[in-house]
Amino acid sequence: MASSLIRTIETLPKGRLLWQLSNGGCLYARDLVAWHRFTHEAFACVEDQAMAIFADDHLEFVSLMLALDGRARRVLLLPSGQHVDRLRSLLQASGIESIVRLRNPGRREMLATTWIDAPSPAAFGRADDQLANTQDCQRDPSHTIETEWVIPTSGTTGEAKLANHTLASLTRTCKTDVTTGNQFRWGSLYSLGSFAGVQVFLQALLSASTLVITEDEQGFGERIKTLVRSGCNALSATASLWRMLLMSDQCDDFKLRQITLGGEICDQGLLDRLAQQFPEARVTQIYASTEAGVGFAVQDKLAGFPSSYLEHCPGGVRLAISEHDTLLISPNDAAIGQWIDSDDLVALQGDRVTFQGRRGGDINVGGKKVLPHIVEAALLSVDGIEMARAYAKQNAFSGQVVAAEVVTACEFVGDSEGIILSAMKACRRLLAPHQVPVAIDLVDSIPISPNGKTLR
Repeated sequence: MASSLIRTIETLPKGRLLWQLSNGGCLYARDLVAWHRFTHEAFACVEDQAMAIFADDHLEFVSLMLALDGRARRVLLLPSGQHVDRLRSLLQASGIESIVRLRNPGRREMLATTWIDAPSPAAFGRADDQLANTQDCQRDPSHTIETEWVIPTSGTTGEAKLANHTLASLTRTCKTDVTTGNQFRWGSLYSLGSFAGVQVFLQALLSASTLVITEDEQGFGERIKTLVRSGCNALSATASLWRMLLMSDQCDDFKLRQITLGGEICDQGLLDRLAQQFPEARVTQIYASTEAGVGFAVQDKLAGFPSSYLEHCPGGVRLAISEHDTLLISPNDAAIGQWIDSDDLVALQGDRVTFQGRRGGDINVGGKKVLPHIVEAALLSVDGIEMARAYAKQNAFSGQVVAAEVVTACEFVGDSEGIILSAMKACRRLLAPHQVPVAIDLVDSIPISPNGKTLR
């Protein structure tokens, strides 16, 4: 019996385009099935083993997920862009000793590595003799196991944690209509080793949509060009990355039909701008956590979510607000009374629940807590400011004070003094005195983490 992912691909029309590469290469359903059969024996060493995936490129990453699903007992997904010391700590915490990679004789590895003597699907190609050889390859063994997928949290406000999932829990909310799926070409600006990146990959695969695979090394601008050139019409990204896209010269070239946001607080101003820029697109805010899996989606183009979700949330999950004002979530496959604390601070405002920031991510100004999101919202209300970051600055008297950086639209670049003056006035008008930044710097860009979130 084939694994779940490859079985899905085997049911598709052979000519369905599934992966489009940044170099223009195309991989169809028949290519991936042939590659999976051709490399079956090469992956025998992972049978019932615990392994980790850490790849230099996204194509290798998704190829290894396809090959290990149903064969490896446990797989740790390591996001790209991580320091080797953090990778080692994640391996140690998971109890997994070796990462698995496709052969690359010229690559030197700093971590314990199991090399698989197999080409990538792109290098495998579809030569007639190779395709002929795959017809007689032994198929997957009948004792296909349920692989446990281990995904680290981002560790934005603390040490990263490891969350265990099955393929069923990861695909709980994925759409599987392959007829509708054929209309979409998905792009992702996430690391494919992150929970959000895995979600985009699985959604595209299970709905038989085309996934446009870009690479981190291309840089943001080049990745956007690749997505536009490939006809991407469905895109998933954080609020920070969407702001960067709106400032991009390529923004007007997108013909988006689906916009998905997740991973960060999305304010009303950004939602309004996306609706104006892409009037034909459906805008979906996804609330998910690595620990709980996908929670729920909101498609009304309003910040936060309806307070009615606290009584009845679509998708079967249960929501509540803790005594610490954090959002509690109970997945639909969890036991009654089993709640996961998201550590996301929320506020009930009329018929809406809005997100305020992360617990533990506040700035302590003389004992008074300041949520960076509140400061950033004030800064973003100023005409001409496209991105903002509030962060803690050490101070001898109060311990910490608030400082901020802003990025302006091109037409406001020459008026730095005016922008900063307007920003200060807005903060003094909208914020409490201890929340007002002591300094606002005009910068060319805001630092973004590998998982697409603003660095604090």
